[in-house]
Amino acid sequence: MKKHILYLFLISLAFTSCDDDETGDVAIQSYSPVTINLSLSDNNVTISESAIAGGHQDYTVTATLSEAQTLDYVVNFEQVGGNADENDYETHNIIIRAGATSGTSDISILQTGDIEGNENVTITATTFKTAKLSGDVVFKANIVDDYVNDVVKTSATWAGSYDYTVTGAAVSVDYCDIDLDVLLFDGSFGFVGYLGATGSCTETGEISGLADGTYYIAIDVYDNPIAQFGTNQPLPITFTYSQEHFDTSGTFVIGGFTTDSSPGTFLVAQVDVVNGYMYTITPL
Repeated sequence: MKKHILYLFLISLAFTSCDDDETGDVAIQSYSPVTINLSLSDNNVTISESAIAGGHQDYTVTATLSEAQTLDYVVNFEQVGGNADENDYETHNIIIRAGATSGTSDISILQTGDIEGNENVTITATTFKTAKLSGDVVFKANIVDDYVNDVVKTSATWAGSYDYTVTGAAVSVDYCDIDLDVLLFDGSFGFVGYLGATGSCTETGEISGLADGTYYIAIDVYDNPIAQFGTNQPLPITFTYSQEHFDTSGTFVIGGFTTDSSPGTFLVAQVDVVNGYMYTITPL
């Protein structure tokens, strides 16, 4: 008999604990995802890659909530169409911080310098299950007019020193005291411009804007005040060149110059240009 009384007591307790109030209704909490509204600064754009300034063209995406929340909300981006790839654009997540009602980020079209022809890209926004996006937010861009980098950067350096003894005294000769300039000539040996004439012992310059053809790089011994010492030491000149976005790059050492070299201009390399941007540089 005591067991039956205990069971009845437990069943009664269970039903009583489920009552929300005197009516006996059970409390059920409902939940619905937060809505994130997205807007774009521009869309369905056609971009000339060759006209992009600063290496990227940005389009702002703004995410807003109707009221601040106690959690962070994140909007992600992903490519869903087009023949462009991840090297052609860049995206960053939007984070609406707890207590805030908006956040922004950019979709950037990049100036790659690759020869790819016309491209297009479609990018959509996604978020987590705790939120939903208002509408179908999609960014579309057509990328035309490939940017082709025709600039070859050059550097010539002869930094160094030579120590020797004169009548028991140690003397150090600094190669940077020699003033060398770097010049560019066309195929008829007409002067095109300087690739460095600053008086420093590392001269830097750029080759660009040339018509197809053959050109020559020359070293001009402008002034050599240490020739008077007659040390006649080798004066190696290291020449380096590179073209961003292309495999055109290299380094070679120019020989034949010494600490006794007299003023004069000497051809040291040949430059062949094809299509206005394809370079072959060959030491002479």
